[in-house]
Parts: sequence; structure tokens; C-alpha cells
Amino acid sequence: MKHAAWDLPQGDLLAQRRDFNTHMLHRQRLRHSHGMVDCSKPSTYNLRNSAKQQQLKQDRLQQITSDNEKIVQKMKTIMRETTAKKENITNKKPLLKGEAVYIKKSLNEAARKNDLVRSEFGFNLP
Repeated sequence: MKHAAWDLPQGDLLAQRRDFNTHMLHRQRLRHSHGMVDCSKPSTYNLRNSAKQQQLKQDRLQQITSDNEKIVQKMKTIMRETTAKKENITNKKPLLKGEAVYIKKSLNEAARKNDLVRSEFGFNLP
């Protein structure tokens, strides 16, 4: 039968010693115990990129490259047109003294270009 330390008779030294030793062993175990939850940082982080995010990123890059190609093509056509106009002006017959050079130019050209840019890119040119 188990008994508490205060119930022991004064003469039972073996029981007192046994209780004292078990109590000290219990306190030692409490001192050396540690938590069961591991709060330390993980050795490696498992960061996964979702397939949806990668797909969206790829789509954005494709859209940017296609827009860049369109812009380059438009710049090429503009450069070709301006060089052709310059060549037409320089290839004309020599002017007589006092003759002025007149180039056919539309009065509405700037407004048309501005409308074209606004409709394609969504912003106005100055």
C-alpha cells in the first residue's frame, strides 16, 4: 500500500530514504526536461511556385514581347516612309533661281497620327 510522506512513522528510515530519493529523481527529471514542440527554424524552406503563377508570368512576358515587336515594326515603317520622302525631295530636278520648294503636306496629318496612337496605345502624344 502506498503512503504519503506525512503518514510515515518516525522510525521507518528506509521508507523516508526511498521517498526522498524518488522525490530528488523526480526533481532532476523536471530540471532536464524540455518542450515537445520544436520552435527552431527549418533547415530549408519549401517555397513552391504554383503552376498558375508561372503561367501568368509567361503570358505577361509573351504579351510584352509581342507589343515590342509591333512597336519595332511600326518604327521601321515610319523610318522607311521618312527616308522615301527625303529621297523624293532630293531626286527632283534642280530648281531655278527664285523657285521655292513646296512639299505636299496634309494639314490634318498630326491629328490623324494622334488618333492612331490613341486608339492603339491608349495615350495622347503632345
